[in-house]
Amino acid sequence: MVCTYRVRTDTVHDEAREAHTLYGIEAIGDGGEILLSIPDVFFDWQRAVGFADLCNSGGLSFLHFRDAIEDALEESR
Repeated sequence: MVCTYRVRTDTVHDEAREAHTLYGIEAIGDGGEILLSIPDVFFDWQRAVGFADLCNSGGLSFLHFRDAIEDALEESR
C-alpha cells in the first residue's frame, strides 16, 4: 500500500519542566486517515521534513514504513 507521509510535532517536558519539541512521522491513507503515527523520531524539523519528502517522492510502501524509521534512527546515532 502506498500512502502519504507527513511530519507530526510533539512537545514534551523534562524533569526540570523545560519544553522540548520533537518530530515524528505519520503515514496517511488514501481517505486521509492516519494509518500509523510514530512520535519522537527527530529533534530537527528540517530532518523530519526531509525524511517525509524522501518517503513521498520515493513512493515508500506502508509495508516498509517501520523499517525506514528504524534506518533513520540508526543514522542519527
